[in-house]
Amino acid sequence: YTRDGGFYLNDDGNLVTSSGLKLQGYQAYGGSLTTRVADLQLDTSPQPGEMTEEVTLAMVLGEFGVDDDGAYNDSLTSASLDGATETIEDLAADSDHSVSMTIYDSLGRPQDVTVLMNQSGTDEWSYKIVVDGSAIDSSSYEEGYALEIGEGTLTFDEEGTLLTDTQTFAPTDWFSGADATQEIHFDFGLDADGDTGSGNTMKGGGTDETATTSVTQDGFGVGTLSSVEIDDDGQIIGTYSNGEEAILGGVALATFASDAGLSRMGGNLFSATINSGEPAMGAPGAGGRGSVSGYALEGSNVELEDQFVSMIQSQRSYQANARVISTANDTLQELVNLV
Repeated sequence: YTRDGGFYLNDDGNLVTSSGLKLQGYQAYGGSLTTRVADLQLDTSPQPGEMTEEVTLAMVLGEFGVDDDGAYNDSLTSASLDGATETIEDLAADSDHSVSMTIYDSLGRPQDVTVLMNQSGTDEWSYKIVVDGSAIDSSSYEEGYALEIGEGTLTFDEEGTLLTDTQTFAPTDWFSGADATQEIHFDFGLDADGDTGSGNTMKGGGTDETATTSVTQDGFGVGTLSSVEIDDDGQIIGTYSNGEEAILGGVALATFASDAGLSRMGGNLFSATINSGEPAMGAPGAGGRGSVSGYALEGSNVELEDQFVSMIQSQRSYQANARVISTANDTLQELVNLV
């Protein structure tokens, strides 16, 4: 048993002390901790990616109105979006608003998706969801050209609040080698009851200013373990290069009937004795056990700076007293000589 929390991750994935002793605790499987105490061996393998299933968008849309011919922008209606005719860049420039984002396919690969939007009525916007056709099949589609994978419309009330969201997402192809059944729902804020809370609004007053306030998606790519830390509850948390976190294990603490009865073994190690009683193992914070402080080691109960100051003061006092005694001795000796 030890109070020293200086642990290191060895090549086998074990947490060990500076002398190579393995830390024991609760193993993690599928993000959950077991109840059996054993040598901790952390899973350091790469974390598999997770494909995107939902994208949430929050926007403030302007009011573009009609052109000189009394028509709304029809650049998307007239576009073929076949992956070989119009570039995504040109379509975005011609649209009233566009939003680009990164999603992840079933293989954990990042893919770019763009939502192109036009005002199509007084209180209505239409949108097309496109990808770069070459990302799906470079032999059939041109690089940088828009291929449609979905479409929909948004309608607003007279106060600019989102009323309805109709959406069709049915790609005929999907990214090369990935799950062809992957379907992504684009959430503009309406729940099952038709209530909105995402902040998607349409502002009037003739202003054509638009803004995307947030874009989130629930997928992530393959990640490698980049760091490990231990929280206050003793859970060993692994952080991956893709930004995700996972529980890799848990530290176990031992309590004894008499801590003073433990036998010192040196090297910050203690062993149980008859006087200490048998160890009661448990998680930090449970049953009166203390918490764990990450990135912190217990310091000495002696402040070296204070002790150095006290030592110097003692030396100076000794030297001063020695000089007084020496001076008194010299004086007495001189007196004796005179007599």
